[in-house]
Amino acid sequence: MTKEEFEKNVSNPYELHSIVVNNHVATDRLGVYILGQTSDTWSDFFVQRVGRSDGDLNERLRQHAREKKYPEFMFMYCDTLKENFDWECFLYHEFDPSLLNNDIHPDRPEGKRWSCPNCDVFDNESNQ
Repeated sequence: MTKEEFEKNVSNPYELHSIVVNNHVATDRLGVYILGQTSDTWSDFFVQRVGRSDGDLNERLRQHAREKKYPEFMFMYCDTLKENFDWECFLYHEFDPSLLNNDIHPDRPEGKRWSCPNCDVFDNESNQ
């Protein structure tokens, strides 16, 4: 996983409103997202939060839209739970956890004992 790979596959920035989410994000899909805002020059996206949905990315983003904390979002679909988890961990570390509004390191999907590919937060427990 690389920043270049993410940039190649991530969506454009969109306003974080339920109608916009419904227009651009499929239901019942796994995926990761970043929340924040585009700079005044539209050349940079200032990431304030990263996350994922292991079931319905559309619904998760609409939850964030109702909170009205972030003006924009970008997203990327994933094909498997493992890919979804690994991408969220990558994004969490890529955008500097100390600058994000995420309270904790991304958790593993229920029942999985995967390690973070970027750190030893889970004490390098064996993969399942």
